[in-house]
Amino acid sequence: MVSRKIQNISIADLGSKVAVSIVADVGEQKIELPAERAPLSTEELSQVREKYGRNVFPLDDVVNKWQAKIKAAKIKGKISSLDFLVVTSFGVFRWEDVKLYKFKLESGRLIYVVVASDELGERFNRRRGIRINIDKVMDVEQDDNIYSVIVKDISYCGVAIVEPMGAQINPDEYFMLHLVDYASDGVHPVAEITAKIANQKVNEDGSVFSGCSIIADHASFLQQFIANKQIEELRAKNIK
Repeated sequence: MVSRKIQNISIADLGSKVAVSIVADVGEQKIELPAERAPLSTEELSQVREKYGRNVFPLDDVVNKWQAKIKAAKIKGKISSLDFLVVTSFGVFRWEDVKLYKFKLESGRLIYVVVASDELGERFNRRRGIRINIDKVMDVEQDDNIYSVIVKDISYCGVAIVEPMGAQINPDEYFMLHLVDYASDGVHPVAEITAKIANQKVNEDGSVFSGCSIIADHASFLQQFIANKQIEELRAKNIK
């Protein structure tokens, strides 16, 4: 059993059940780009390691998707540096300034390979991850009770909420956030997110602000959701 207090992890030991993304510096903007592990056979992984060594992580062909997102956000400039982020059930880990190479397997299949200079990724503070501002009312469900909260912001690992009527959610139990998307054509259900309060602060008006941890099962989906929202925000900002 892996300790939840682990401070680093080997890139060579990462399995298929992790959520991964690349944080890129593009011009003067920092943007998070979701990615997916390329499924490889043992022989194919050996081909990659023979070329680049053991400090590698194979990705599906993601560059075209990234370029489309960057273009949609109307971001000017070239990608100057890349960080590799991995969300596991026991924490978030980061490899800084990684390289990304296109690689053709002997079968002819094209993949991309993250190559890290260090084998070990360091534990990364969840609060430092890219977050999107929401500031909208949504429902939280706990023990068959439903409470209205204000969702202030969200990342793939955490969500900040405000309970306007004071503390109603039990901080010792998990709750379900009914995440919705406020769009121009109405409010649309997005997902049911399981989370738990990590810390709280009572505001002067009696409302309660809570920082909540989201279980790792949602990380991959939320990375995609947040990346798309970030693109929308950057596009709106850059076309002004």
